[in-house]
Amino acid sequence: MKSCNSLCLKNIYAILIAYICAFIFLFLYYSLEGYKENIPSFMIGIHVYFAIAYFTCIILSLFTKNSVILYLSIFLYSLFSSILVRSCSWIYLNDPFFYAVDSYTYDSLATMSLSSGDSYIKYLLLLFLSDLNVDDVGMTSIVYFIYKLFGVGDNGQTALLLLNSLIILLSSIKINKIMMLYGIQRMTRFFCLMVFGCFPFFSVTAAVGMKENFFVFLIVSAFYYMLHYKYTKSQKDLLMIFLFVFSTLLFRMAIFVMLLIVLFLFLIAANCNKKRLLYMILLGSVLGVLLLDVIMKAVFNIPLEQILATSEGRSESISMNGSLRWITQGIAVLFGPFPSMNRTVQYGLLHSSGLLLKMFLNFFMIVSLITIIRTYDYRKYPLLVYFLTSAMMLILSFVAFDMRYQITLFPLMMPLIAYAIQNVRLKKGMFFMYCLFVIGLVFFYGQFVSPFFTIVISKRGSRPTYGLEAS
Repeated sequence: MKSCNSLCLKNIYAILIAYICAFIFLFLYYSLEGYKENIPSFMIGIHVYFAIAYFTCIILSLFTKNSVILYLSIFLYSLFSSILVRSCSWIYLNDPFFYAVDSYTYDSLATMSLSSGDSYIKYLLLLFLSDLNVDDVGMTSIVYFIYKLFGVGDNGQTALLLLNSLIILLSSIKINKIMMLYGIQRMTRFFCLMVFGCFPFFSVTAAVGMKENFFVFLIVSAFYYMLHYKYTKSQKDLLMIFLFVFSTLLFRMAIFVMLLIVLFLFLIAANCNKKRLLYMILLGSVLGVLLLDVIMKAVFNIPLEQILATSEGRSESISMNGSLRWITQGIAVLFGPFPSMNRTVQYGLLHSSGLLLKMFLNFFMIVSLITIIRTYDYRKYPLLVYFLTSAMMLILSFVAFDMRYQITLFPLMMPLIAYAIQNVRLKKGMFFMYCLFVIGLVFFYGQFVSPFFTIVISKRGSRPTYGLEAS
C-alpha cells in the first residue's frame, strides 16, 4: 500500500509541477510578448483566479482523508466561481450570459412561454415551431421548470446557478463511485475527484447558462449504473441505466448511440472472451471508418457527404491543406483541447487553466488506453470504445478544438487517468519530453489555429452545431 501511495504521489507531483510551471511561463510570456487582441482586464483577472483556485482545491485533495470535505469544497467552489463569472458578466458587459448564444434561446423561449401562461405541452410545441431539434429539449425544459418554480429573470437565472453547482457535485460523487468500482485507491481517487469537480469549464458553463453540466451528469450516471449493474444484476440498476441513457437523447443523439454500444459491451464482456472481443473492437473501429456513410444513413438518416460539407465549412478559415486540418483534429482529441491564453475566444480564456492541466493528464489517459489493449483488460473495454467512438465523432464533426464537445469525453477519462497515476511508474525523461511537446502545441494553437473560433462563432449564428445535428 505504501509503495502504491508513493508511486501515486510521485506521479501527482510531476503533474502539478508541470502544470504550475507551464501556466506561469505561458502567462508571463503572453503578458510580456503581448496578446493577439485587446483582452479586458477583468477577463485576465478571472483567468488567474481559476488557475489559483483550481490548484488550491487540488492540493487540498492530497491533505484530507474525508470525502465529505471534498464534496463540500466542490459545491462551494462551483457556486462561488459561477457567481463570480456571472457577476462580472453583468458588471462589465451588462449581460448575464457572457454572449453565449444558446443561452439566450433557452432564456427567451422559457420567458415568453411562461409570461403567456403556456403549459409545458404548449411550450414543447413552441420549441419545435422554433426549428429546434429533439436534442434541444433537455436544456430548454430544465430552464422552463426552474423559471416556473422561481420566476423568470434574475431569480430563475440565479436558481439555475445553484442547480448547476448541485449537478456538478452529483456528477463528482458518481465519478468517485466509478473509480471505487475500478479499484482506485483513496489518494488517487481524491486527486482525480478534485480535478474533475473543480474543473473551471464547469463553473464557467454554469455562469453562461449552457447545457453541458446537465449533459455530463446524465453520461456519468448512465455509465455508473452500467458498471454497477455488472456486479449486482439489479432490476433497479437496469431501470436507471435506461432512464439516463434515453435522457441523453434530449441533449445529443450521437452520445445516446455511443452509450448503447457501451451498454452492449458491459453486458457481453467477460474474461472468457476478452481477446476475441478486443479484436472485434479494433476491427469494428476500422470498419466503422470505412463504412461510415452507410452507418450515418442507417442510424442518423444523414449522409456522410452532408456532415463532411459542414465540417469543411468549419475548417475553411484555417490556412492549412485539407489533410493537415484533419490531422490537427486527431491531435486535439489525443492531447487537447488546447488552452487559449493569448485570445479571449469568446469566453474560452476564463477556463483555459483547466485545459492546460488536462493536457498533462492526457499523457496518463493515453498510457491507460495502451495498457487496456496490451493486457486485454476487458473491464475497461467500455471506456476504450467510448473513447474511440467519441474521437471519431469529434474529428468527423471538426469540433475537437472545442471543450464544449470534448466535455462529454472528459468524465470517463478520469478512471483511465486514475488507473495510470496509481499503477504506472513514470519515466521522467519521457514525461518531460511530452510536456515540452504539449506546450509547443499551445504555442502553435495560439499562433495559427485559435483565430478560427472567433470567425466560426460569428458565422454559425444563434446556435452551434455538432456534425450530426447540422442541417
